[in-house]
Amino acid sequence: MPTFPLLPDEKPLLTANNEVLTLTSHRLWYEAQSGSDAELRAIMLEDLCYCGLVRQEKLLWLVLAILSVAIGVLIAISGRQGGSALIISLLLGALFWFIYKASKKQTMDLASAAGKISVLLQSEDLAVGRQFVSAVLRAKDEWRDHWRNDANTQPR
Repeated sequence: MPTFPLLPDEKPLLTANNEVLTLTSHRLWYEAQSGSDAELRAIMLEDLCYCGLVRQEKLLWLVLAILSVAIGVLIAISGRQGGSALIISLLLGALFWFIYKASKKQTMDLASAAGKISVLLQSEDLAVGRQFVSAVLRAKDEWRDHWRNDANTQPR
């Protein structure tokens, strides 16, 4: 699973985006390669101070797709150049719809005071990002509780 060395008592918990982003019991690890470029980032859970999930889509393209088809149907019903106008409007509507689908993106940001991991998620489903953010927050809480318990059992 992870290609990086684990710390003592560290366990992999969850991965996202084809194992580009890994959550362990101690840290978040981001490792990506694209051609000759490579990026490597790690944030210790104790330093994590922000988790964010943003989903964006350009509704303008969907509106243009609907309008294009509607105008083509209206021209076809009116009887003026119906066949060619309908075909052109359907093609434009399909083009606008594909552009709309391509405009959807979901980004997850995980940050500490010193740095940030920003990942463009492959899934359009918000539940996938929520699941990962929830797992990160649970792991951070478990780590904090473990650290507190260790601190309370240490002799003074």
